[in-house]
Amino acid sequence: KRIDQSLSQISNYAGSELTDPVRASSVGVRFEMWQGAWQIFTENPIAGVGWGKYRSEMEKQALQGLRHPKAATFTHAHSQYLSTLASGGLIGGLGMLLLFVIPLKLFVEAYKEGSESMRQLSMAGILLLVAYLHFALTEAILERMLSTTFLAFYLTVLMVAIHRQRQELMAEPVQRKQRLSVSIIAVNEADRIEQCLDSVSGWADEIVILDSGSTDDTVSIARRYTDQVYETDWPGYGIQKERALEKTSGDWVLSIDADEVLTPELRRDIDFALNDQPDCIAYRLPWAVTIYGYRLDFGRSGTAPLRLFRREGARFSEDQVHETVILPQGKVGKLHGRLLHYTHRDYGHALYKNAHYAWLGAQKRFDRGRKGGGLVLALIRSLWTFFLIYVLRLGFLDGRVGFLMAMIYSQNSFNKYAGLWTLRQQT
Repeated sequence: KRIDQSLSQISNYAGSELTDPVRASSVGVRFEMWQGAWQIFTENPIAGVGWGKYRSEMEKQALQGLRHPKAATFTHAHSQYLSTLASGGLIGGLGMLLLFVIPLKLFVEAYKEGSESMRQLSMAGILLLVAYLHFALTEAILERMLSTTFLAFYLTVLMVAIHRQRQELMAEPVQRKQRLSVSIIAVNEADRIEQCLDSVSGWADEIVILDSGSTDDTVSIARRYTDQVYETDWPGYGIQKERALEKTSGDWVLSIDADEVLTPELRRDIDFALNDQPDCIAYRLPWAVTIYGYRLDFGRSGTAPLRLFRREGARFSEDQVHETVILPQGKVGKLHGRLLHYTHRDYGHALYKNAHYAWLGAQKRFDRGRKGGGLVLALIRSLWTFFLIYVLRLGFLDGRVGFLMAMIYSQNSFNKYAGLWTLRQQT
């Protein structure tokens, strides 16, 4: 209501206060068309009215209700945002937002990679998108073939140039200057630990493995790659990873799980980062969940866990699950190469991990005195998790498996806070 009133007041001012009749007509028309488009949107907020009906509605308003004679010549609001909302509603608005956010995110990530030429290309892309977002305030730019073609062409050119720069950078030889230890904790991982060790063997300076009672061939496989294999009890994830950390001796530590595999691009990124004077004290490594024969580059893979850090002054929290690396003061960076995460063996394993981690998470929050908000908030958190993974982190781009993963983690979120609610009912 306030937006509608503001547009009406501005329109009246634009039409009455300007002395130049040409300017008065031009500015006044724009505000009146904005007001008309906003009215159409408020009456159809979810999916809009469709492009054809939107144009006919705007023509009707121009002929029947608008003050300026020039308004009759306009069949759309001179704002891409209002035009999209009126014709496509919130769904269309979200689609338009993603159209700009996805390439903007890619340009920002490329800018952070450190190459001067890539930063220049990335900045050109960022400025192009910002300019279009600004221009879209007063023009329906995506409804014009020339401006849309220009945007698509130059985005493609810049992305191809960045890709080639990245390939050239990857081809350059890099010598790591810092001594690197890899630490792994494992139990009954015979079917997955070998590909993990293959990805770091002959590259890392040291591999440390802590096994907590495997009954399969995990230990014998591990001993083919390193003589630093230790068999221990199971005190929880945080304490176990701290035990492994204490046995390392490198300047830097890469803490990974037995179901994770380093890509060649990630190894190269790590070598490049660990030069004479690293800029950061730790680095986040982007995940690429690999499951059911698919590699997911969005959604759940939109996270980048902190796995690489300077050994001095670092330690793990004592959490039973979802442990964190506690670091001294310093800058934390993010690398580009992917850490492949073979998170579930099959759907049955996914259900088991979902229930197990949710229950551990509920107990962790209960021990810390968290309230959780009850079952209603548990449901809201579940819906938010799905929206975060599937929409905001672009999980829909991962297809059907992306949808399935969003549902699995949404269910995990509900189970965790529902479990917390049950624990509080028992006290």
